[in-house]
Amino acid sequence: MIMNNFFNKTVHANLLLFFMILITTNVFSSVPSGNTNLNERKLHKIKHISVGTFEKNIDKIYKEINNKKVFNSRTCNAYISQITDFLLFKGGEAYLPFNQNDFKILEKRSFIIVNKLFHLRLLLRKKLKEFYAQGNISQVCINKIRKAFRYSRFLEEFITEVGISMQKKPFVSDPRDYSQQKYQFYVNPKYKSFHFQSGDILLTRSSSFLSAIIARIGDEDGQFSHGAMIYVDKKGEVQVIEALIHAGVVITPYEKWRERNHHSRALIFRHPDKKLAKNAAQKLYNDVQERWANNDPILYDFGMDDSNANQFFCSEIIQYAFHLAGETKLPTFSTSFKSFNHHTFVSDMTIKVDSAFSPGDLEIEPEINFVAEWRDYNRTSLTRIQDVVQTKIFYWMTEKGYYLQPTFKSFMSTNIALIGRNLFGYMDDKIPLNMPYGFLENIIKLEAINKVLEKYLVDVEAEYFNKHGHSMDYFKMMQEMEQLRIKDCETYISRHNEMIEKLHDSETLSEDYKTPKPIFHDLFNTENRLQCNL
Repeated sequence: MIMNNFFNKTVHANLLLFFMILITTNVFSSVPSGNTNLNERKLHKIKHISVGTFEKNIDKIYKEINNKKVFNSRTCNAYISQITDFLLFKGGEAYLPFNQNDFKILEKRSFIIVNKLFHLRLLLRKKLKEFYAQGNISQVCINKIRKAFRYSRFLEEFITEVGISMQKKPFVSDPRDYSQQKYQFYVNPKYKSFHFQSGDILLTRSSSFLSAIIARIGDEDGQFSHGAMIYVDKKGEVQVIEALIHAGVVITPYEKWRERNHHSRALIFRHPDKKLAKNAAQKLYNDVQERWANNDPILYDFGMDDSNANQFFCSEIIQYAFHLAGETKLPTFSTSFKSFNHHTFVSDMTIKVDSAFSPGDLEIEPEINFVAEWRDYNRTSLTRIQDVVQTKIFYWMTEKGYYLQPTFKSFMSTNIALIGRNLFGYMDDKIPLNMPYGFLENIIKLEAINKVLEKYLVDVEAEYFNKHGHSMDYFKMMQEMEQLRIKDCETYISRHNEMIEKLHDSETLSEDYKTPKPIFHDLFNTENRLQCNL
């Protein structure tokens, strides 16, 4: 794994980015005094802040968020913007050099610092519920809180990775074991101990390009791609009820489910009405069992249309279960696809709605309680790279007019797969009969471009590490992707022009090209491919 390679080199791997958050204490503490525009600040004059000072400021931030005069529904947008914008637009290099005292504090207190950041997210979620109960929370505030959750989790993972590296702590033998593992498992203090209950909701993210697509496709990026419901039978055996692309709605014993899945992150939610949640899980379980008994399995809903009770996508089974039990509010805030209004990608994927219940919507769901969070630090660094890649792909689609380009390979792969499935049952365990042509075709195209960009960023990250002794932060990765796009576009145009010259000069047709082959613009480009830099 990428992380293991980095850890074996030096503890400096991610310390640089850690100090990105040290400087945010100035941002947090300055919020109450006015609407300072962070982009206008002379950031290069900000001095290094010690780890000890940073931890003290976390406590101050906690008090500020609890202060209704400082943080309320009216100040929500400005307060969180100053934090998230700063974290995104300013990288980590300004916070070197480090001193030995910082190393010592971090080595001893990394877990404590991350735990405090985790509790800040809990507090922010509590405030969201309060704003909602007051009836005056705006969509902008909701999206800002989503962003704050995302950036905080990103930084928590970096700090933990560094802390584990410094202490030379081995990872647990089975990181998928949801138990009280230090560094990996955090429980809401509201719940003194953790064990699954019927009706619990399990939110996960795996290290795959498809998970990145599902997590990042909305107008506001998410970090989770799959939702499932827990059912505990009379014998106390835990079952997982979920909707899978290849199999539809299935029921799997938890131990078997755990063995076959390799997630980088997981969240556990619980409805405050225990009886209602238990009833929801029971009714869903009975409904699925009855459908299977009648040879009428519930298929996966590729259109993400929750008005159709005959097919379900992953989050929809959670909505459906609570609907069966009498709860009709989920989700309170759904994910919008408005950014694709002027692009064909969503319709090409055969998604038929303008908004849907995305797995990540549960993070800002006021009707559901947050119970616990778990992460596998063997996988989080790769997941971040995949997040960057997919975020840039969707950004290039919606802001630069890029489209997935048809290739002979994608055409043949799509049609051979469908013909093989329809005539010979080939891959029918992976390509269900109700999978639309457009969905399969675009997934094949996306897989091709994701592989190319992921490999590029992994290689660049390794080279950057060897040169600088530390990893790139999130914003630097985003910059690297944009620089690649510009450079690769120029390469594509140069290659195209050389090809035209060869067609006009038959003597050079057999000669090798002088210009290099583009990395990805043959796969992903604007409609007029020669305008990719406009």
